Amino acid sequence: MKSDFDEIEDAIFATADLEKEAAELQGEMSITAELIEKCVDDNAHRKQDQTEHKACYETLADRYDKANSRHAELLETIADRKARRRAAELFLKEVVKRKAPLDEFDEQFWYTMVDTVMVGGDGRLMFRFKDGTEIEG
Repeated sequence: MKSDFDEIEDAIFATADLEKEAAELQGEMSITAELIEKCVDDNAHRKQDQTEHKACYETLADRYDKANSRHAELLETIADRKARRRAAELFLKEVVKRKAPLDEFDEQFWYTMVDTVMVGGDGRLMFRFKDGTEIEG
């Protein structure tokens, strides 16, 4: 049985639906590439109206470009979610390892926990932790 944390983690870092869509788009791109090849081959081997050929080719090329663009977006999102999952796992592993509050600054723990610290124009600090949490201080 999954814990509440596992369900939250799956909701935040899930990639199965994205991977399925990426695979479907890969198939769409493959089919569209074959159709483009057929369009070009037909134009090379039989006489046809070049305006119609150009319209057919441009429609297919646009279809391919849209699928390719979305596919690239999905791959980037999948990679990002996997990297964030790994960072969150490392973060939680370090937190669980700590059984008591820190008595003094621990540089290794700091690097494990904190992703970035930004200083605003007013001197306020914004801490972004590896799990994505942001705290202004």
